[in-house]
Amino acid sequence: MLLDESVPRLPALFRMLWQQTYPEMLRQVSAAGFDDIRLAHWPVLQWPGPDGQRPSVIAERAGTSKQAVNHVLRDLERLGYVELRSDPRDSRARLVELTARGHALVEAMFDAATAAERELESTLTPGQRSELKKTLIAVWQRDVFGASPAADTADS
Repeated sequence: MLLDESVPRLPALFRMLWQQTYPEMLRQVSAAGFDDIRLAHWPVLQWPGPDGQRPSVIAERAGTSKQAVNHVLRDLERLGYVELRSDPRDSRARLVELTARGHALVEAMFDAATAAERELESTLTPGQRSELKKTLIAVWQRDVFGASPAADTADS
């Protein structure tokens, strides 16, 4: 069976929504006083945030190399958003700590994400919003925590 190429696949839809959403979120973050933040910083700062994490954990979550994350972290440190400290449990490792400015930035990013979510949901009914969020959370949890019982009961 040939695929209907006129309908984008889910990964393409996610990419298109990202391309539509993130520039506006970045504009809002800039308008909130964080005009030195670039899209390249976003993977390090994204939910649930880097505070208290090792760079290796942030790299894994962002799907990038430790070297790339360390480059971004050094830039964020230079800009005054994070500090890199020794891990008290392992002196060879470092932990990321948000500064007061970093906490304010993450709050501005959360506000921008909330506005983007409301905008995306504005064309959906309350039932569609609820079902979309439940479905996306189920997919995410399956990927993070392994298959759930709900995953075993596929619709026929």
